[in-house]
Amino acid sequence: MYGQLIEQAEKYLGSLYRQDNVAAQLKRLLAELLAAGETNADAACRRLKLSRRTLQRRLRAEKTSFQKILNEVRAVLA
Repeated sequence: MYGQLIEQAEKYLGSLYRQDNVAAQLKRLLAELLAAGETNADAACRRLKLSRRTLQRRLRAEKTSFQKILNEVRAVLA
């Protein structure tokens, strides 16, 4: 069971590394931050070197939000 979870997580992360938009970068980062127990927008902004407002603007341009991406990552890794 554990092996299957690791395999699923690796496939998911691999698919994200083929993308290069802010949403994909955030998904990769949140997968790492979830493991560290630090899943808030401020921590993500620090790691992405963006202000919170800039992150919001860029995600809105991609028709998504921090919360939507966080929920998606949690669902995939659950």
